[in-house]
Amino acid sequence: MAKDKKIKRAFKIAGSSIGFEGGRFRGTTRATAARKAASRLLQLIEEDSHYATYRKLPSIKFILKETTQESEGKSTFYETKRVVLDSPIIREIPNPKDPSKPLIFTKTHDVQVRACRQEEL
Repeated sequence: MAKDKKIKRAFKIAGSSIGFEGGRFRGTTRATAARKAASRLLQLIEEDSHYATYRKLPSIKFILKETTQESEGKSTFYETKRVVLDSPIIREIPNPKDPSKPLIFTKTHDVQVRACRQEEL
């Protein structure tokens, strides 16, 4: 008998303050998918020249709509912002190609997401 797996739900960005719509974000909870969507929006602002004009915004607002089959398609409103950490978080993980040289990852920012009311948009 197979182990009970948590069902992953699917969501998409139905609208945002930077004009981006679409994507597919999966997670066991709505909050997990919202965090992934927020990270994607912030990544677009940093890397895509089309969205570069939004870099100075203090926060981004977006609508996350559930697209899982047989779901009600409920939409939830979120606000996200990127926060600089006081001290960077440094992680070392083993390198599968060269065990003598671990991979080092430095995290200098954190993504904060909060649900908000439609009126706040």
